[in-house]
Amino acid sequence: MDSRDRNWEGLLQAMLDASPAMLMVVADELKVLAFNRSASQVVDGSREELSSRPGVLNCINYNPNSPGCGHAECCRTCVIRETVKRARREGKTCRSRAMLEFRRGEKVVAFYTLLTAVPFRHQGQELVLLSLEDIDELSGLWEVLPICSVCKKIRDDQESWSEVEQYFRTHHDMRFTHGYCPDCLEKLLRGEV
Repeated sequence: MDSRDRNWEGLLQAMLDASPAMLMVVADELKVLAFNRSASQVVDGSREELSSRPGVLNCINYNPNSPGCGHAECCRTCVIRETVKRARREGKTCRSRAMLEFRRGEKVVAFYTLLTAVPFRHQGQELVLLSLEDIDELSGLWEVLPICSVCKKIRDDQESWSEVEQYFRTHHDMRFTHGYCPDCLEKLLRGEV
């Protein structure tokens, strides 16, 4: 490997480490082969230790007495495992959204995440690039919002009321288009609206 190759390799690692997304390259049985700095919060061990043992994800369901990741009863429905399997099976990028829980020392850390699994081949090996993006900020969209039963205005955290469209434009940078649902369209056509 010449110095340009080492410089390129260093640039790639620096670029991956700069990403706020938790990035991992995984092989069969979710064996982590490589990861970036952000992923170190969910990966147990150093880059050098990865090849020597199974169960490197700090999953709350991991049992040190088991043969590794994927052997607990709840692993059968693990969203990470299922997203990676689906990406491999379909040969395309797959995404899932979930609440994940990991151990960090004695604490359990939970966050909403967007999982993206991208299958690829490297040196004849089938691998998957796994991205875990913390979307806790967006999870507010899935929470209950106080809305007026009559005028449909939404109350925000400052106790201020605004139109639905204005609320989402201001708080979540969303825009709306308008149309008619089938029931209202039928009423409109019958002249009931």
